[in-house]
Amino acid sequence: MSRQFTVLIRREGEGYLAHCMETEILARGATQEEARDNLCKALESYLKTIPPEEYPKEGVDLYFMRIEVPC
Repeated sequence: MSRQFTVLIRREGEGYLAHCMETEILARGATQEEARDNLCKALESYLKTIPPEEYPKEGVDLYFMRIEVPC
């Protein structure tokens, strides 16, 4: 069985940070691919620790926009 999750990967310092939006689990890597792979491993480990009925819901509604803030 497999599940799909929403992941945000962003540059942070010298590497990348992958963030699973459904679980708040984070993983780092030197490249985007490494961060993604590390996040997949972390999610696999996490899902093994909880019963299937407690699995997080797949997919989240995300809204990205730019806002202007006076300063």
